[in-house]
This record gives sequence, C-alpha cells and structure tokens, in this order.
Amino acid sequence: MDLIDRIENSRFLAREFLLWLWYESDRLEGRIELEEGDFIELWFEETLVLTDATTEVRLKAPMPTTTPEAFEALRQGKRPALGKIRITRGTQAWTFTYKAETTNLSGVTLPTELREDNDESFYERMHLVEQLEGIITLTQREDRESSTRPGAVLRVPCGPRRRLATFQASQRI
Repeated sequence: MDLIDRIENSRFLAREFLLWLWYESDRLEGRIELEEGDFIELWFEETLVLTDATTEVRLKAPMPTTTPEAFEALRQGKRPALGKIRITRGTQAWTFTYKAETTNLSGVTLPTELREDNDESFYERMHLVEQLEGIITLTQREDRESSTRPGAVLRVPCGPRRRLATFQASQRI
C-alpha cells in the first residue's frame, strides 16, 4: 500500500476526531480530562459544517452542536467537516477553526499577551501556539485511548457507526 492509499484509507479519522470532540464535550458538559488532573473545557461555537458525499449542512449558532439541525444532519449520516472550537485551560482561552479534510487550524485566537516588548511578545505567542498544539495532541491521544480502553463503551472494532449510534442515543435521554 503506497502513501496515497494510506492517506485515502484513513481520511475519515479527522472527521471521527471532530465527532468524538462533540460527543465528549456534550457528554462531559465541556470538561475533558487530558492527563491525570489536567482538564480543559472544550466547546463548539458559532460554526459547524457537516457533510456527506453529496450535501453539506452549514450551521451558524452560538452553540451549533446543540441545535436540532445538527442532530438531524448526524441522523442523515453527515459527519463534522469543520468546526469552530473554544478551548479553555485555567485562565487561558484559545479559539480556532478545525478543518477535518486537511486537519488544519485557522483563525487561531490566542490568550491575551502579557508582555509589551516585541521580542518577548513574539516568544510568548509562540509558546501559546505550542501549548495549543500540545492540547490538541493530548486530546487526539485521549480519543484513540478511549476507543481501546478495557470496558470502554466505544471500541475500535465498533467503528464510527457505533460511536454515532451511541451519541444519538444519548441525545434522546
């Protein structure tokens, strides 16, 4: 299997990651544990795009993942393709748009800078970007580990359809 085939065969994982973020954020009321005792708050805000092979649903709302239209799109088999996300850790907050197809972040808003000096300000901004990258990496790791943890509700063999069914069932309660 060459690189192109591997990429095409695993392209769905980024959409699965967005779906997992949505599920965990909803299930845990936004509070996600990354490592022992290290928590973030994660919410989708303003924009959510769900797609399938032929159609796209673009939602604009303060919390688009809570709208009936979002759940209807999931029920119809659409998956998250793009979402604006807010992550808060302690007193720091980041917002960004995550595009699943390319796994790119855009429109990143960093926590407020404290330093005035240009050189110090630059290094502080780079540090804040690295912190965001670390948070996303830990979140992706938690997604993978939660799917394979003994006793987990969702396991790798059950795949995306089971995760979606579990998520939809939790919304009916």
